[in-house]
Amino acid sequence: MPPIPPKQSAEHGMPPPRGPHDHDTRPHGPPQQLSTAQRDNLSGEAVNPHKRQGDRASGDDDSEDERRKAERLEAKLAARRNRLVQSGFPVFCRFDDLVAAGIVANWTTLLRLIDDESFPPGVMIGRNTRVWHVDQIKQWLAARPSARKVIPPSEVR
Repeated sequence: MPPIPPKQSAEHGMPPPRGPHDHDTRPHGPPQQLSTAQRDNLSGEAVNPHKRQGDRASGDDDSEDERRKAERLEAKLAARRNRLVQSGFPVFCRFDDLVAAGIVANWTTLLRLIDDESFPPGVMIGRNTRVWHVDQIKQWLAARPSARKVIPPSEVR
């Protein structure tokens, strides 16, 4: 058996390197002065002060901008619907509008209303887009009972 080189002996305290990924990454020599950016980023990655490095931040600024953007979009859509109503064109409702109006909470409820409660089935305007005439929805809502259903005493268990 050949002799073990001194760097690989048990006295050295480190196992032999197994490849390019298994090398000592600790700095050697006298300690150097690190800049503030280098001290904050000891992982060795390139420092970019303008880019968020993996944090999601508090989101305060982003959520405020997103909220304003959503409000502007909603106002724009409301104005468009108002113009359509005034011009006499048919106005359609999508699933999100039904949820916002509190008519349904999910697709399962909507399908149950269509099957059991005679809710209008709507019209497919695309491969995966169903819409409902606003007039049909208003008629369906007007035909629904407004009072609570009275259960006869014979049916109560």
